[in-house]
Amino acid sequence: MRDIQRVSRREFLAATGVAGAGLILGILPRSVPAQTESAGTVFAPDVFLQIAPDGTATIWVSRSEMGQGVRTGLPMILAEELEQPWSRVVLRQAPGAADGRFGPQLTGGSLSARLLYDRLRRAGAVAREMLRTAAA
Repeated sequence: MRDIQRVSRREFLAATGVAGAGLILGILPRSVPAQTESAGTVFAPDVFLQIAPDGTATIWVSRSEMGQGVRTGLPMILAEELEQPWSRVVLRQAPGAADGRFGPQLTGGSLSARLLYDRLRRAGAVAREMLRTAAA
């Protein structure tokens, strides 16, 4: 199990500044291109997360459900960091992307949550701060 890493105030501000610049410039790495909807565009700060103009968060699950609860556990990690109520979350199964956008889509050994925990937490936290910065 991994230890929780402490982040200094300076490191946090530097990371959120970079994330804010990415929002303004639209150059976040490995982001999914925004899709056009009738009401506007979808905010997609990470390949695992898309937020519609109405506030509904679509969370892409890149692991298969094999009785380990990944279709609940993985989205909950991201939704909790995003501070998104569960009623406003939509789950989608990630397609088998040949370009590797979702990483290895293997399921086994109870590794799904352990391997994706940090990535999903960061995606939710960065998106939350980007939305707060944009709203301010």
